[in-house]
Amino acid sequence: MWLKIFTTAMIATGFVMLVAWPWAVGPKPPRGASHAVYRRYASRSTVYLTGLLVTFVGSGVGSYLLLKSVREEYADSMQQNLKVLIEGTLQDHGRKENDSHDA
Repeated sequence: MWLKIFTTAMIATGFVMLVAWPWAVGPKPPRGASHAVYRRYASRSTVYLTGLLVTFVGSGVGSYLLLKSVREEYADSMQQNLKVLIEGTLQDHGRKENDSHDA
């Protein structure tokens, strides 16, 4: 359950960060601004994009692990269902043999 919560939270956080980009990073510096202003803008953008990348990679990893978990559960349940089916079929054949011997 924690994996579903983690993955959903990462996806939601990523989309919120994506929408909040203009407000979080701020406007692009005007032409002719000093190099220090451009460096600050570039560092804000880099940090924000790195956080966004980590968020979406985290959601991808969470999705992969969730898919793997569900696939294993499905395979186990499929194997148990097959076992129940085979046992039921064998019991039915045993009953039919007993009924044919009794008649």
